[in-house]
Amino acid sequence: MKKEKTRKEKYEKAKKDPKKAKDFEIRLDLIAEPFVGNPKANIIVLAANPGVSIGVRELDLYKKHPKFKTDIIKYHRDHKSITYPYYYFNPDYDAHPGYDWATARFNSLQKESEIDWKVLSNKILYLQYFPYHSKNFKNIKKGEYLECQKYTFQLLANGIDRNALIICFRCFDLWDQALKDNIRPNLSLKTYENLIVLNSAQSVYVTKNNMKENDFEKLLKALKEKK
Repeated sequence: MKKEKTRKEKYEKAKKDPKKAKDFEIRLDLIAEPFVGNPKANIIVLAANPGVSIGVRELDLYKKHPKFKTDIIKYHRDHKSITYPYYYFNPDYDAHPGYDWATARFNSLQKESEIDWKVLSNKILYLQYFPYHSKNFKNIKKGEYLECQKYTFQLLANGIDRNALIICFRCFDLWDQALKDNIRPNLSLKTYENLIVLNSAQSVYVTKNNMKENDFEKLLKALKEKK
């Protein structure tokens, strides 16, 4: 508990340090990604915001893989159907740092479930609390929300209404408050039963050891359900 407190104190201190301000800078030159995956999926993952890779320039990858950029824009703007709704599972885009990040985090789940990556990409909805990229996450002013965030919160509310299994990676309290502020005052993650909170918010790997007892089995069961 003391270690967690120390980590949080360091994070809060870093946000106020002018020398580290660039770490929290919002990258408007990168495409905003409020969600990845199937909006009607039975499994919903809650995250903070898209990151920025170290040593790799996403802008260069946009140029090398124009279809990747096109897929993102079409999917978020028009909800055009694509083969891999969770497009970071698509091996065609393995040059993008998001591919390595996503497949590493869900590797254990893919192996244990024996579900093909293409099929798995249709079974998960990955929501970002804040849609814009930055190296480190920093929330905007408390109680204020972007219009684009409200659509994301509605996707979460829709999932709760259909009793989707929710896995919280990060920002549990922010997500909970956002539902109250933007959807319904009595809607809360704290009272939602079909919920998994990872043991570590710093190491967000979907593994049995990173969950409470029986949670991984619950996740495997949800993957096989047809809704």
